[in-house]
Amino acid sequence: MDRIALSHKLEDGRWQCGLCPHACVLNEGQVGICHVRKAEKNGIRSLVYGEPVATHIDPIEKKPLNHFLPGERIFSLGTLGCNLRCRGCQNDGLSRAHYASMGTKISADRIVDAAIQAGCRMIAYTYNEPIVWAEYAYDIACVAKNAGLKNVLVTAGFIQTNALEWFLEPFDAANIDLKGFSESLTLIVIFTFICKREKRIITTAGINTAG
Repeated sequence: MDRIALSHKLEDGRWQCGLCPHACVLNEGQVGICHVRKAEKNGIRSLVYGEPVATHIDPIEKKPLNHFLPGERIFSLGTLGCNLRCRGCQNDGLSRAHYASMGTKISADRIVDAAIQAGCRMIAYTYNEPIVWAEYAYDIACVAKNAGLKNVLVTAGFIQTNALEWFLEPFDAANIDLKGFSESLTLIVIFTFICKREKRIITTAGINTAG
């Protein structure tokens, strides 16, 4: 599937995304801050479903995970787009890119087959933020799990609670990239310098940034 109930229609006819805390409100034809989720007649669709732009076989330690099948190789893939704007992003060629169709789609089954043929017992959803291609990542992870493979999520974790509860089900391990080392600092750093929606979200979080 490339479309699930991760958006809802507002009274004014616009669509609101329910995937990440940006909660983008879009007219038909507009894309969200991630550049890869587009409002259409029947909802918000992932443009990058079935379109990985980077695949590679990495050591599991590169993800990095400690004591999770150490020494194993992991089939890694990513698409375009991200819902954050981190300064110094090492993959900004992917995370900040605007969508352009590859013209072909690669199914979840084909990704899993490629991982198995490469001799990998795990798949990593990485390189860019997998939350913005959640439907595709989820479908691959489900197929992989049924085939006996492990699924590893590499993410900043910027996702709404309801979406998170659905998304995590097929995953076995996750690396969450920290943006700060205390709750208040993390929220201020993310929402002031990364999200570009700082006033509304900081107010909701109850953080006083005056002075």
